[in-house]
Amino acid sequence: LVASVFEPPPGGGPPGLRAWHSAVLAAMAVWPGGAASVPERLRGLVGVAVAWLRHADSCPRAAELLEVVLGVPRIGSLLVASQAGRQPLPWASLLKAFADGLEASEQANDATSPVQPKALEREYLLVYASGNLWEIHQAIGLSLEPFLRAQSFLTEYVEVSMLPGAPSETLDEPLAMQGLRQQLRSVADPAAVTRLFSQVLHMSPGQTADGSLRPFQRHTLAVALHEVSPKSVEALCRIYSVLLLRAKSVMRTARSGWALQVFTGLANTIAYMEGGDVAKSLWRFVMAFYDWREGRCPQSTGCQHALHIQATILSHLLSVMSHEELRSPESPLREEELCEYITLTTRLVATLAREGSIPEGVVVVREDEDAQLDDPMMVDEGAQGSEGNLAAAPTVRLTEAVLEQVGRTLGQLKMLWSRVPNGPPQQTWHAPDTALAEFEQFVQVSGQGEVPPGACPCAERLLRYAPHSIPFEQRVALLRVWLEAARVKARRLPYVKVVVRRTHLFEDGLAALASADWRARFQVVFVNEAGMTEQGQDAGGLFKEFLEKLAETTFNPNYGLFKATESRCLFPNPECGKYHERADVLLEFLGLVIGKAILEGIVVEPQFAPFFLAKLLGRHNSYYDLQSFDPALFANLQRLKSYEGNVADLCCSFVASSSEGREVPLLPDGPNVPVTNENRFRYVYLLSNYKLNVELKAASAAFLRGFTQLVEERWIRLLGEDELQQVISGSKSEGIDVEDLKRHTQYTNCSVGDKISSDFFKAVADMSIKQQLQLLRFVTSCSRTPLLGFGHLVPPFAITKVPISDDSERLPTASTCFNTLKLPSYSNWKVMKAKLEFAMEQGAGFELD
Repeated sequence: LVASVFEPPPGGGPPGLRAWHSAVLAAMAVWPGGAASVPERLRGLVGVAVAWLRHADSCPRAAELLEVVLGVPRIGSLLVASQAGRQPLPWASLLKAFADGLEASEQANDATSPVQPKALEREYLLVYASGNLWEIHQAIGLSLEPFLRAQSFLTEYVEVSMLPGAPSETLDEPLAMQGLRQQLRSVADPAAVTRLFSQVLHMSPGQTADGSLRPFQRHTLAVALHEVSPKSVEALCRIYSVLLLRAKSVMRTARSGWALQVFTGLANTIAYMEGGDVAKSLWRFVMAFYDWREGRCPQSTGCQHALHIQATILSHLLSVMSHEELRSPESPLREEELCEYITLTTRLVATLAREGSIPEGVVVVREDEDAQLDDPMMVDEGAQGSEGNLAAAPTVRLTEAVLEQVGRTLGQLKMLWSRVPNGPPQQTWHAPDTALAEFEQFVQVSGQGEVPPGACPCAERLLRYAPHSIPFEQRVALLRVWLEAARVKARRLPYVKVVVRRTHLFEDGLAALASADWRARFQVVFVNEAGMTEQGQDAGGLFKEFLEKLAETTFNPNYGLFKATESRCLFPNPECGKYHERADVLLEFLGLVIGKAILEGIVVEPQFAPFFLAKLLGRHNSYYDLQSFDPALFANLQRLKSYEGNVADLCCSFVASSSEGREVPLLPDGPNVPVTNENRFRYVYLLSNYKLNVELKAASAAFLRGFTQLVEERWIRLLGEDELQQVISGSKSEGIDVEDLKRHTQYTNCSVGDKISSDFFKAVADMSIKQQLQLLRFVTSCSRTPLLGFGHLVPPFAITKVPISDDSERLPTASTCFNTLKLPSYSNWKVMKAKLEFAMEQGAGFELD
């Protein structure tokens, strides 16, 4: 009977199934909806379909039949109503056949159908089939495994613009689309999503014998009892991974607030349901059921979807988590699993970067974390394509999404751990040796000239998605190669002469350099307090001194352009306009100063706050950065997060207090939106986002305008916040490594074995840390050790012996232009130490003789 519907009738005409499909579409077009008003003809046509389906479970073409029947818009409720009081349809076997057929079609990339030969028409069939199945499941509760398997393939055709509430929704849109939106409402409804994940992962109290267990413990017990279906978990992960990918695609291309709402709504719901234990449960799942841990590239689409959604929700949890919470029992990663998670996912990123090739013509872009729509998730301003691009090259897109999201999550973990001592060992974060060897080759090739895109794909993709997986020393080596190439290019430009009074460094520098090309080399001439031009030809040292003195003055919080945190770290003052006219011009000038220091390899004093360094790196600040910005507010939000009572009783609303004291809504109609137990994490994020990103945006943007004129994005995107600070201000080590200095010191009129050399290093070793840094500043004009040691100081540290006949004859002097100490041959090291200390305290440097 069922097989006959695919064949033309004896008298000619279309096959029975096609004729039925045309008739039911015509009947549906005039049915406004509602069970009481179903036309008799439509009811009869649905009855015919029910009769077919009742006998189709053993038919080889059952999948084709179900695709056509479920592809009729709004038929779901009619199929449910037609079964009332009757034997239910064999949904489990029908859906299994349907899922098998969809899987075979996907593998064969078959875009044809027995009824609708055109691919686009078939896509609409499958979209309506998805909606009808959701509606049927909500009404009668279908068997989870076959239902989810079928939906995992159908969701590939569902667009976020089809969900209820989308901006494209209109009152006069076709009845089919209106019905589809209503059917799909459970896809993104928080209660429905929570219920579905709880059922599949067996996390609800009613699904285990002991209701006192945590959700993850209940899940673990259910796994041990073989009650959790791996196929159901895989299918569920694929459904929501696809929806998140589609929403993110629209966010990037259309700058859609609606897609952003869908993305964050889904991610927040899954991340925070069941005490945040879903991330932990999914990590257990991908560890147990897939073969990817030994450096193998995960070929299974299901594995990649599971990894993608696990990393996405873990990233959401980390965005409002402190380091202490990460180490607590409620953490989404158990402490004993943390190092293993970092090691395995870093290896995964390296494997995907090496083996996940990108076919020609497929454009994949990195998320720009600074291009946000006031939300924690990323939007790429430069992306190309549309929501449909996900289906154009699904495997490539999915692989890149996994790379991107896992790399981002690892970056968040690295950032959390970088703020505290005793974190995981550095090698835990590093990619395997094969990847590091390719990166070393990439550095060498870069030193020989511009590297064509794609020449070293593994290294390039690691730098894009997980730069922290490359040891800091290797990344700094690459940075120095790029900077040297830029300096060589700039040597073609004419010198810029800068005459500045020592008493008016900022004003004179701003005037002299207002229209200068900052890429060129500067020659600085100082005018002392007496109005006399100081002696000395600038070979780079006077310019270094100019930059450092300028930084001392202008970055001082008392000057009003910058503020300091409690730990004395600097960030642009959002109220600097109160103290300075044209404050944006001044901040832009300071951005040029720091950019020039990096370009020329000069270390300067200012210590910037991590959340401001993140802005220089083009990254979006997160909740844990609030701890250094406003410790009191951070402590209050921590208490709000862990509050066990009714949060609504605290009478908070979605508003923030600006630095000027006015109330700023965090959401539309924010003052009238109460903070509750359900939305408090959203409030925590939005408030910290306002304080760290929105309020600081104008001042930071002015600084960045200058900074980015000299510093290319690719130069610093390979660094973390702490690492960028080291590039700006030198190594973190306190004092001078005397042995390192000894190894890299050059000599004039003496040698390494002479008495003057041994006396000098004895004197340095006997100095306090403060005195050692003063000595360093006296000789080089900078009080910090060069990044990665004195072997990278340019010019090298040098000692020139000055013969004397008496200890009182002269004091040590320095040529900061050449990092050279002119050292008299004192009688012993103690006298030398005393003379050095006296000379350093005078602060006259070059002119003292």
